[in-house]
Amino acid sequence: MSVVISDEILTTTRMNEEEMKREIAIMLFQKEKLTLAQASRFAGMNRIAFQHLLASHQIPVHYGVEDFEQDIKITTSSGNIFADLGLPNPDEMLVKAELARKISQAITARGLTQVEAAELLGIDQPKISALIRGKLTGFSLERMFKFLNAFDSDIEIIVKPKSSHNARIIVK
Repeated sequence: MSVVISDEILTTTRMNEEEMKREIAIMLFQKEKLTLAQASRFAGMNRIAFQHLLASHQIPVHYGVEDFEQDIKITTSSGNIFADLGLPNPDEMLVKAELARKISQAITARGLTQVEAAELLGIDQPKISALIRGKLTGFSLERMFKFLNAFDSDIEIIVKPKSSHNARIIVK
């Protein structure tokens, strides 16, 4: 079955199609006509993102047997946890996480304290602590490349035809 929502309705509500689908999914979930899994799929969102949307509308999550059974199924990862969680800019987040891991490994390999590492990189110790803990807001890719260069690591970016049906970004 298809439902057509006219442009007039979208204009009147000041919503685009995606927003309208999400609002309908929220309403049907709230009235317990759809399970969490069904409403998430209808909204075109993963379940965690849909739960965040419900929370932003102050709608409690009711959790039934079907939702539980859906949760215990093993889901194959896309290879990017940030994409699997529906977070924004998942490719960039994955690259930054891998670069932060490499920087942390370099600090450990040299036996440096956070203060010594901060001195070497020209930043303060709290920023080193944030970097090691994965708090990467404020760290650009370029800046992280420079940090790795300071640890005598070369950065090599290779662009080639994709090897599978999905293009990917890999940090080695």
